[in-house]
Parts: sequence; structure tokens; C-alpha cells
Amino acid sequence: GKSGADCGLRDLNRCSTGCGRHGNRRHVLQRRGVSTAVSAAATEVDDPVWPLPLHDDYTYMLASKVADLVNSPASGFAGASTAALFLKHFIDDDIPWLHFDVMAFNARNRPGRPEGGEAMALRAVYQYLEQRYGDA
Repeated sequence: GKSGADCGLRDLNRCSTGCGRHGNRRHVLQRRGVSTAVSAAATEVDDPVWPLPLHDDYTYMLASKVADLVNSPASGFAGASTAALFLKHFIDDDIPWLHFDVMAFNARNRPGRPEGGEAMALRAVYQYLEQRYGDA
């Protein structure tokens, strides 16, 4: 099999900044190829995700007076993007990655998806990995 650095996704991070209020399932893309493949896989398994830009101009929001950077900017704006920019600080530039910012809660009952906690984006990522590696 391939090493973790080759798999196309380094970490699956789950975060509730902003999305808890809006019910979104979105991911911040770092590499368009991985983002496109995961989005296509998500559509196939009815686990929709969509990309947001990784907007480096928001990096100033991570500034701290007592640390290298903060993980939770005081402004409350651009939560998904600033969370991804925080993670980017710890990931080598040659490692493809995505940051999923999800609500992780079903607000209604549906067949196979009861109201309550929901593993949003997991089916999408599994489908992507299955397609990429199969029985590897």
C-alpha cells in the first residue's frame, strides 16, 4: 500500500466553527485535484460537500500577542477558512489535505439517518479512498 503522505488526504479534521449555525458541509481546499475527486465521490454516495477557497489574506486573524498564532480568532468571521489556515501552519506544503468544517448533526429524521449526531463527509471520504485504492 501507499504511505499516508501518498493517500491524497493527510488528516480528516472535524470542526464546528460557523457550520453549527448554518448546517453546511463544506471543505476548504488546498489542492484542487483532491478536492474535485472528493466532491465527485461525495455526490455518488449522497454525502454532499463543496469547496471553499483557502484565502491567505485571512491569516492576519490568527495573530496572537502571547503565542505564535491562535486557533480561534476573536472576530467570529471566516471560521472555516481561519480554521483551515491554522491547520495549514502545521502541514508541509507538499502534503495534499482538506479541512472539513461540518455541523455534524441531523436536524430531521430520514431513512438510515436519524435525527442527532451525523458523520458528515465520512461516506464521501471513504468513497474517495475506496476508488483511489480499492483493495490495496
